[in-house]
Amino acid sequence: MRAQTKTAALGFALALGLGLAALTSPAVAQSTGMRPTALADDTCGHYTKGSTEYYRNCKETSEKIWVTYRRSSDNQHFCVPAGKQVELGYYLNVYGVYHDSWGC
Repeated sequence: MRAQTKTAALGFALALGLGLAALTSPAVAQSTGMRPTALADDTCGHYTKGSTEYYRNCKETSEKIWVTYRRSSDNQHFCVPAGKQVELGYYLNVYGVYHDSWGC
């Protein structure tokens, strides 16, 4: 009986831990922390080249992204046309880049 109680308690703790991890994980892709570096000229998404941050859309439809900056008053949306890239700014000023929606 005691082994069943310990096993049930361990199972509950594991389920609780996994549930909390799922709740605290971001629901959208985001880029913060270490800066992604461009590996080639055909890099898709958010990347840094030199001291400038860029976002390249490799999809066949335009993409709306939300960019947060160190000063929140500078936060803004960008429309990135299909197959194009936009310059986001100096890498120390860009805080995060988030996919918002398709088509803009």
